[in-house]
Amino acid sequence: MSKKKKGWRTWAPVVVGRYWLFQGMFYMNWIERLHRLAMESLVFLLAWSIFYFFIPGYWRLVWALLIAHTASMVFNGHLFALFKHDLYWFGFYKRWDDFAAYVAGIQQRLHGRPCSGLDRAEVYGSLTRGRFTDSSDLDLRFIAEPGFWNGWRVAHRAFEERLRALFTVFPIDIYMVHSESELTRKMNLAREKPIGIFFAGQSGPPPPFHEAVCPEPEAADRPRPRVLIVCSAGGHLMDVLLATEGVEMDFDIATFRLPHVGIPAGARALHFLIDPHTSLWKFGVNALQSLRLMLKIRPRVVITTGAGIALACALIGKFLGARLIYVEISASVERLSRTGAFLYGYADLFIVQWPELCKQYPRAVYGGCVL
Repeated sequence: MSKKKKGWRTWAPVVVGRYWLFQGMFYMNWIERLHRLAMESLVFLLAWSIFYFFIPGYWRLVWALLIAHTASMVFNGHLFALFKHDLYWFGFYKRWDDFAAYVAGIQQRLHGRPCSGLDRAEVYGSLTRGRFTDSSDLDLRFIAEPGFWNGWRVAHRAFEERLRALFTVFPIDIYMVHSESELTRKMNLAREKPIGIFFAGQSGPPPPFHEAVCPEPEAADRPRPRVLIVCSAGGHLMDVLLATEGVEMDFDIATFRLPHVGIPAGARALHFLIDPHTSLWKFGVNALQSLRLMLKIRPRVVITTGAGIALACALIGKFLGARLIYVEISASVERLSRTGAFLYGYADLFIVQWPELCKQYPRAVYGGCVL
């Protein structure tokens, strides 16, 4: 495959359009396909009955079909798994602990409200192979007992989990499997061993997922976290580089352009943002630049020492699920800087260089002076 063709196939509108058209139907068995078509038909009938009164002719049919198929993609599809795995637009749920907690929640739901006809539930993919990364999604299979109605009920339970994942913005990839032969045909059991999280007839509460089901990957097997360091040039940048010296991470630097600013040793890339100072117009430009940068880099951690140039990256990073670490500059001895005071309530870790500040700000951690 040529590079041009590969790029065309991975272009976002093509990926979304292809998924809208097929919606994983080729991977499903005939019972789950029938269930999906039944759900889509209900939406179609509702939309058609509404459009009947104010859209003439065949257009009401066309619009009803488009809305029903789109609703099926959104509410009965793996929308955020598509974004996470194929496009990786969002930074939600990048941590292994988030996945472990979500699987534990599925265990609790299956045991608290058992699904008639469900034989077992199994987790596959990178979570079971110990190769969890920022682009991982949750591969889950519900294996039904023999019989059409068992498969139908299990397919409906899989639909409920897809719907829950949509509203919790979780990247789940879940299907119903109707037989052992189908499971063997579709899953590479020689390469990946499934982890069972539910078995029909099992008594008692499920074991803790962290301890008994899937141990966290060893530190040597985990990729180094992707970090964005964003701050003003000069003393702010010097402070944060000294504070992170020796930390194992893959990091990018974002600051404003000055003649003497060069890419620091170990950094992946250097990015320039407009310095807003107190201009609302420049804050708007900085916010757009920051959004584009965050979607491009998709960091797990944002580290900053301020000032205004870092506000948009810090807040967008928090929205996209990244951890925020704020290091107050060494010049702040008796009170926080304006940026520090603003981000104090948002930071996951707030580090100060003078112990006196910990008395005023109890969430702050004294880290010593870097100079």
